[in-house]
Amino acid sequence: MPLLVEGTDCWRPVRAVQVADGVFEVVDQLCEGESWAFAPGSRVRCRNHVFTTGDRGLVASEYAVASHSHYQLLKKHEREMVRIGFADGEEAVIRVLHVSEE
Repeated sequence: MPLLVEGTDCWRPVRAVQVADGVFEVVDQLCEGESWAFAPGSRVRCRNHVFTTGDRGLVASEYAVASHSHYQLLKKHEREMVRIGFADGEEAVIRVLHVSEE
């Protein structure tokens, strides 16, 4: 995991689960005092990287939003009215105007 605001390129090994071809979900918790490029629970795409030690590994490089089931559901109903049920039992009817991969 790329670390932010370190002054130089730094990475933290984190646990992730492969959920699709080339897509991983970050399952580790954020370490105190660190800023990660991608939050815990994020789905990310990774790229191969050679570290300054010569070791090779995968580095999270971008969000993989389109792989998430919620994204797919909303994208399927783009420009439509949908009813959403919330965990607390409340419901809402909304129009999905646009769904972006960002």
